[in-house]
Amino acid sequence: MNAVIGALLPLIVTLALGFFAAWRHEFSPEQALVLNRVVLLYALPLLLFAGTVTIKRGTLTGSLGLAAAITAAMVGAYLVTFLVVRLALHRPLGVSALTALAIGGPAVPFAGVVVLGYLYRPSVSAVPVAVGALVFNVIEVPVTLVLLSVAAGSSAAARRTPPPLTTRATTVPALVPAYAGGPDEKDGAMRAFADGSVRFVTDKTSESRLRAAITGAGGEAAGGEW
Repeated sequence: MNAVIGALLPLIVTLALGFFAAWRHEFSPEQALVLNRVVLLYALPLLLFAGTVTIKRGTLTGSLGLAAAITAAMVGAYLVTFLVVRLALHRPLGVSALTALAIGGPAVPFAGVVVLGYLYRPSVSAVPVAVGALVFNVIEVPVTLVLLSVAAGSSAAARRTPPPLTTRATTVPALVPAYAGGPDEKDGAMRAFADGSVRFVTDKTSESRLRAAITGAGGEAAGGEW
């Protein structure tokens, strides 16, 4: 119990201080971004490098199996989560990628240094932490960024694509026949169509053609001239 508390206490205190600083607005968003970049690009890589170079060559070569197991576990968890969320739950591509990253990419570079280093000494924990950080930053994060880019491109293309033009007839006759005039009015009547035109429909027009013109739900094309 004391070992668990000793391993988690620095992490809990650090998180608590971060929440407290955010609550008091001690750092602006720009300053927080700078701090994150300093930690991710400089402090953490240097810490992992310092822990790795102190390990004997025999220990490194003997840890190849462990490195392969960590890589397979993280990449496998990422792929399984992505496929389940995408195919089984039918979530969007971007949501599936982020969910897979959240589950398949544990916070090894951050929590691993504190927890594993306290429990197993930095010289022992440096290899699994370094491998986890490499898999996360070299494989999982780039793949997620590519999937997010594809999802964003698909969404933008869908917004730019105009709705397809229908080729079937969607003409609708007027409820009241318009005055036809002339000698042909006894053989039919004027009808207003959905395209804005007014045409003379004769009494000889077949019933199937009229049904095709009245509604587009059936998918028929009226065709021809009226």
